[in-house]
Amino acid sequence: MTIINRAKNSKHIAAIMSLVLCLLSYYAFASPKNSILIEGKSSTRINVSIYDATTKDTLWAVIYDPCIKDWNDYSLPHMEFFSAMGSDKKYHFDLTNSLKGTGYISLCKGRAFNGLEKYNPILVLYLINPGDNIDITASPLSTKRHGYYFTFEGSGSAKYNCRWQTDTYKRSKDTILSKYKDSMPKKDYEILKCNIEGIEKGGQLRSLSFNDSIPNEEKMKDKIFSEVDTYSPDIVNLSNSYPRYLITKICEKNSLAVTPGFSNKYFQNYLDILSKFSGSLRDKLLFIYFTEYFDYLNDSARVAILHNIDDIYLKHLVTEWDKSSKGSLAYDFSLPNEAGQFIRLSNFKNRVVLLDFYFTGCAACLSYYQRTLCQAEKYYKNNKNIVFIAISIDSNKNLWLKGISESIDNHSPNKEDQHNKYTSRNAINLYTNGNGVTDSAIIHYKVSEFPQPILIDKAGRIFSRDDNELRKGGIDQLKKTIDKALNEEVSKR
Repeated sequence: MTIINRAKNSKHIAAIMSLVLCLLSYYAFASPKNSILIEGKSSTRINVSIYDATTKDTLWAVIYDPCIKDWNDYSLPHMEFFSAMGSDKKYHFDLTNSLKGTGYISLCKGRAFNGLEKYNPILVLYLINPGDNIDITASPLSTKRHGYYFTFEGSGSAKYNCRWQTDTYKRSKDTILSKYKDSMPKKDYEILKCNIEGIEKGGQLRSLSFNDSIPNEEKMKDKIFSEVDTYSPDIVNLSNSYPRYLITKICEKNSLAVTPGFSNKYFQNYLDILSKFSGSLRDKLLFIYFTEYFDYLNDSARVAILHNIDDIYLKHLVTEWDKSSKGSLAYDFSLPNEAGQFIRLSNFKNRVVLLDFYFTGCAACLSYYQRTLCQAEKYYKNNKNIVFIAISIDSNKNLWLKGISESIDNHSPNKEDQHNKYTSRNAINLYTNGNGVTDSAIIHYKVSEFPQPILIDKAGRIFSRDDNELRKGGIDQLKKTIDKALNEEVSKR
C-alpha cells in the first residue's frame, strides 16, 4: 500500500519532503553529535543540579516531539542528549535547535538497573516548549525516603513546578492547579490539566475492569462512560495521557456490549474512533490503538487503520509496526547464549520456533512459564521439528546467568526435565546483551509487554503472536496452535 496518494505536483513534492523528514527523525535517535537541527526562534536550555551526583555520573535527556505515549517508549522516534557534569557541578542541555514545538522531556541518571528502561529516569515526560530556560535542583527528600525533592526556576518553570507538585501531592492537585493557573500560558495549563485527568480517569477505568469486587463497579463505569469530554481536540492531541484514556473508555464500553452481531469488538473499537474523532487527534488515536491492541487485530482491521491514517509520520510508524504482524518475515536476530556463542534465528529454518521474551522478576512471566510453557517444553521435548527459545531482557548478565542455572524442580530424576522459574535446559537461552528494551530484536518485534510469546513457522515467518493462542488459552490452546504450525507445509507460505 502506498503511503502518499496522488496529488498535484507541488503538493506531491511537499508531501515527499515531509516524509523524508519523518524518516530522518525516525532513524536518528539523536545524541548531540547526530541530532536533527531545526532552527528555533528562542533559546531552549535545561540546567540540572543534583545533590548526590559525582563527576563520574552522566545525565541523559530523552525528548519526544511529538509525544505519542504516556511512558518512555524507546521504540518510537525520540532524541537523546547526554551531559557530563560541568565545572559548576551542573548538567547543561542546549536544546535550542532541536525542539520544533511542544514536546515532552525525561531526565535520566545513568543506565537503568533492569531491562525495562534504557536509563534510570528521575523525571518522566515533563512538558517542554521552545524558549524554556529551566534551572532544576534535585535535593534529598529526607533521611528515611529515597528519591529527590525537585524545584524549578526560570522561564517556563511554572508548569514544571505544577507537574511535580501534583504528582507528589495528588490529594491536593486541584489546589495546586489553581495556584499555578495564572503563572503559565493557558495552553500549558490546559495540557497539564488534561494530562492529570487522563492518568486519573484511565487508572480508575482500568482498576474497575480488573477488579470485579469493587462496590458499585457498574455505576462507576456508567458515570465515566457518560462524562462529556470538554477539552479541545488540539489540547487532547498534545496530551500524553488523555488519548490513551479515550481509547480505554471506548474499549471498555464495547466490551460490555451485547448487541447482536457484535462479535468483533476490536473492529468496533476502530469504527468508533473513526466516527467520533477527526483530523490529527483521530490519527493519533488510531496509531495508539493499533500499537496497543496490535495482537488482537485481524488483518482487515490493520489494513483499515493504515488506510485511514492521513498523517504521513504516523502512517510510516504504523507501516513499520505492521512488519511484525502475522505472515511477516521474522527478524533474524543474533544473540548470545550462556556460553557466549551467538545464535541466529535463521539457524532453525524448516523448524517451528517459539520465542518467549521475559525478564527476571516478572510475575506474569513466571506464571506463564510455570503453568503453560514448561508443560509445552516437556510435551515436545522429543520432537526435533520445534525449538523453544527464551530471550531475557535483563540488564544484569549475572542475574540472567543465575536465573537460568538455578533449578526449582530438583526432584525430577532427569536433569533435562528440571526447570527454573522462567526457562529450562530444554530451551535455548539467549540474552539481549544488556540492551534491554532497546535491543533490535525487541524493537523489531514491537515487544512492549512481558511475557511476549511469538510463534515462528518453518518458513521463517510469524505464525502467531496472539495472546489468546499462545498464553491466555493455557496449555491446550498453545499445543493446538503449535500443532497447526507443525502440520503446515512450508510450500504454502
